[in-house]
Amino acid sequence: LGGLVLGFAAQGVTVFIPHPKELPIEEMFHNPAIIWFLVVFAVVIGPLFEEVVFRGFLLPGIAITVDWLRIPRGANDMESIENLHAWRESTGYSNVALVVSSLITSALFAAIHGPQLGYTVPALALLMGVSLVLCLVRIRTGSVAASTLVHGCYNLSVFLTLFVSTSGFRHLDKI
Repeated sequence: LGGLVLGFAAQGVTVFIPHPKELPIEEMFHNPAIIWFLVVFAVVIGPLFEEVVFRGFLLPGIAITVDWLRIPRGANDMESIENLHAWRESTGYSNVALVVSSLITSALFAAIHGPQLGYTVPALALLMGVSLVLCLVRIRTGSVAASTLVHGCYNLSVFLTLFVSTSGFRHLDKI
């Protein structure tokens, strides 16, 4: 439900942001068979792959790196070793690390979608905001499956809107 709400809200916001008349991804929306393939890819395969990469590996990897870089370096080697040992014993991430990691991960997520959106800055900023929500879902639940489900439902909302507005992909000239 959260993914659908997020998707419809993001689509509502796109009405107010400037974008080119035709986006590169819209070139694929002229053949119903291709759209059905895109639906399956965008709702199942894409979110699974992207969430594993971005929220499964990058988000925690960058958070670990940020926390490691923030380890206080002591005045002597023994103090530095103690600080490093305390960091190794910790099981969570600092809030600073999670915020920095979420911002970097979301910027990279938006960047890989740049070609689809014609590198339109407001659209990329909106997508970065969506990614930040997906990061929050991953952090709060501790589950890549949860962020994958939200991501898939977000993408589904886009295709549901397209499906309804084109009478079941039969009138693609309306887009």
